[in-house]
Amino acid sequence: MTSPLFAQNGRISIEDLNRFKRVFSETIKYFLSCSRVDFIPVNVDESAPLPPGVKSVQKRRIPCIGENGVLYLPIWRVDELIATAVLGDCSSKVLEADGPWLLERSRFISREFEFGKQLSLDPLTGLLNKRHLLEELTCRMVEGSGPTNAGMHGFVLALIEICPAIKDADQARQYIARAASCLGSLEDRVALHHLGSGVFGLIWEELDSEGAIKVGNAVLNWLKRENFPRIRIGLAPVNDQTMHEGKDAAGVVEQAWHALETARKRGPYGLCSSSALINAEQHPLKPLPARVTAYFRKLLPGVDAFAVILLQQDQDAEGAQFSGRVRSLLIDTPLVPVNPREAFVFIAGADQQRALDWIQSFKKKLGKDMGSFSMGVALFPDHDFRKSEMLLNARKALLHTNFFGPDTVTVFDGISLNISGDIYYNEGDLAAAAKEYKKGLEVDPDNVNLLNSMGVTWAQMNRYRDAIPYFEKALGKDNDDFMALFNMGLALLALNRNDAVIPYFERAYKVDPHNFDLILQLGRLYCQSKRYDEAVMVLKQGEGKGNTGSGRDVGRGALHRYLGEAYMASGKNKKAMASLQRACNHNPRDASALSLLGELYDLEKQGAEIATALSRQAVELDSSRWEYWYRLGKIQFHQGNTIDAKESLKESLRLHRKNIEASVVLGEVYRKSGQHSKAQKMFMKVLRLDPAHKQAKQSLKKLAKA
Repeated sequence: MTSPLFAQNGRISIEDLNRFKRVFSETIKYFLSCSRVDFIPVNVDESAPLPPGVKSVQKRRIPCIGENGVLYLPIWRVDELIATAVLGDCSSKVLEADGPWLLERSRFISREFEFGKQLSLDPLTGLLNKRHLLEELTCRMVEGSGPTNAGMHGFVLALIEICPAIKDADQARQYIARAASCLGSLEDRVALHHLGSGVFGLIWEELDSEGAIKVGNAVLNWLKRENFPRIRIGLAPVNDQTMHEGKDAAGVVEQAWHALETARKRGPYGLCSSSALINAEQHPLKPLPARVTAYFRKLLPGVDAFAVILLQQDQDAEGAQFSGRVRSLLIDTPLVPVNPREAFVFIAGADQQRALDWIQSFKKKLGKDMGSFSMGVALFPDHDFRKSEMLLNARKALLHTNFFGPDTVTVFDGISLNISGDIYYNEGDLAAAAKEYKKGLEVDPDNVNLLNSMGVTWAQMNRYRDAIPYFEKALGKDNDDFMALFNMGLALLALNRNDAVIPYFERAYKVDPHNFDLILQLGRLYCQSKRYDEAVMVLKQGEGKGNTGSGRDVGRGALHRYLGEAYMASGKNKKAMASLQRACNHNPRDASALSLLGELYDLEKQGAEIATALSRQAVELDSSRWEYWYRLGKIQFHQGNTIDAKESLKESLRLHRKNIEASVVLGEVYRKSGQHSKAQKMFMKVLRLDPAHKQAKQSLKKLAKA
């Protein structure tokens, strides 16, 4: 097999014109002064509507000057014309140049494209590299900083670390290649970069911090189900504020790396966004100022029951201090301001009714011009909470009441802790989230949302056996709760209890047949269980779905692959080829889809060379799967290449010794090569594994006659 160090194709392709558009455009602008560049691939359909200049280049294969200072420049792959570059607002020097000089420039620039491509690729994986990532980030940030782009759409840099457990360099390469294939299958419309050592970089377009966290969690869950033992994700959102702060591409990468370092500390599946680190002072649950806690401690001695009320002025505050007019209304009540809009009130000896009576009295005292206040209330004693926790509990109650709008009051309860737990969970801080959910269940042990949240958090921390009882209890409270059914199935799936998973997924599917992740997982399990008709039915439902709440496709390529696998097993080869081709178009590095598609090309006699090329590409991308080697060996045997077929099938058996399929084909290879003794041994091995195997019995009879 070709060494991976030299396996990359340096010639440019039509796909490269989009993949490296920014790099190629800057190359053209450097050699030919112009303001904008577009690429139009060669169109074999001459009747297609194309600008006259493009048609002229395709027909005459020389540069052409069009109207309004537009230059149409041929782009070459050696001597093959593959596209036309359309250069706008060219300088007079360029427009006045003679034809031979421009033609020579076009060939020189095309050669430069090949160098630019090679400089932008990681030699081991063939993915884009860190140089390309920095150029992409720089171009986006330069475009976004102009006067006409003040409202640029935000994007997010995601660094995904997939730590390989390795014995040698080749095993590391295979592991990284498999990770790249998985990432390519789950992420659409993004360019995947490998930055080295199993760290991948992606740019997620038009996402804010909250949307990026949702997509990041979806990616974590997907990769976990693909059996990667450790995944960490660091996110760096880029928006108008980032631009105003003068951050450059290197600064954004540094922010994402710092977030990745924090994610590593959060367990095997850690997630962190740089916005949470940078804006720690704005965190809704940040520690209170020391002066506030000190004042509070002075009020506690000798008090066995009390209420803490956190007042929040709903309107923007005037001035730098909490309202003096409000403080004058509460002159007889202990009050300590936190900031211009917030202040804590302490009422000794108060229970819930007395606290609510105090609030009504306070609201009556407010003048019409003093605005409205939302309030969070914490009461002591309350379960096992300490006195010192009441300030923070009042803060959590205020976060809870903010869901109901202005001028509302909420007393701290289990839902308040569910909300505070969600804040930590959505930041990727699972340990802190688990503490909040656990406290919430102490307050409200039958709350289905809290039970689900606690179970999901344990599952995210790889504590599946701890998670299952929470889902069971949630289902005991609500037998049709979708999240409990789905998460129960996922937990059992992680524990390899596949036989128990499908009933939970089927029940969840009845509740919500539109959830894309559920459709994908159920279809996958149906394929594994050889229930192919049901797999097709479910997966077809998912073809028109796939967008999360943040508008991202997660798992789209895999859905097409599973659908192709189900069609193929059902004998619907044409439909299988169409689905697998869509999977490969989505992710050209999907080794499983490539291998299956190669087998179909062989079965349908659609082209022996194509079948071999697809199957060989699959094993080059991931040489750890016996199925890929088996399909390659079978195709080689069908083409009469018994020498290579033997090696491929032996490798398949090395990876899976009880592999009946490869054993049968290898036996046939030996029989056709005249190695009857070895053939007999292979068929006898098959019959030991499957005494009823018809082909092995028939082949042994043929050997006996020979």
